[in-house]
Amino acid sequence: MTEQRKARAISFIRDGCNINETATKLGYAHASSFCRKFPGLRKKAMEKPRPRLAQANFTQTANSFSQTANSF
Repeated sequence: MTEQRKARAISFIRDGCNINETATKLGYAHASSFCRKFPGLRKKAMEKPRPRLAQANFTQTANSFSQTANSF
């Protein structure tokens, strides 16, 4: 359940919610309680997400197809 809350918190922060809004949406009465539970979460949420392997393969395949189509 903690991992699910963490994932939702990251999503909320990336969507523009501040820490107070995020804490409230996740059911915390105080932002300080939320921050103690998830230290460093704001920094993690602001990091660029790593591409998933399947997504990276799809992008690579799409780029290869595009280059092949342009050569005709």
